[in-house]
Amino acid sequence: MDATRPQSVGLRRTRFAIRRRSPFLALVAPAVLAGISAVFLNWGGSTLRGFAGSAAVLLAAPTAVFGGIPYLDGTVRYAIVAATSIAVWLMIGAWAGARSTRSPICEWRDYWRQYAGLVVPMWAGVIVAYAITSKLL
Repeated sequence: MDATRPQSVGLRRTRFAIRRRSPFLALVAPAVLAGISAVFLNWGGSTLRGFAGSAAVLLAAPTAVFGGIPYLDGTVRYAIVAATSIAVWLMIGAWAGARSTRSPICEWRDYWRQYAGLVVPMWAGVIVAYAITSKLL
């Protein structure tokens, strides 16, 4: 058996899988939030649906507030915010994967714990930034 190739089962295979797939798994939460926001913003006209849809957009695209999305629009602005948000999510996923595989014994549960530990403060920061910009403007 070649020592450089990961085994089909075992600790090395799990570490390899977590490190390899973690950036792309980080895109699952924003994709779900983007779908929820599309449903809320396109079907229905209540204030509650509009607020929930806007909140889901801001959580799915964490760079939206810094790009001025709730207040300014434009195709180029949306493209820049989408690209930077995807880059942020990929970096968070890679960082969570690296942090969860520091130990030789790691599981997917460790990855999701590290991922949540990085995402929850980021979402809190997005909410605070939106509240500040809402107050200032």
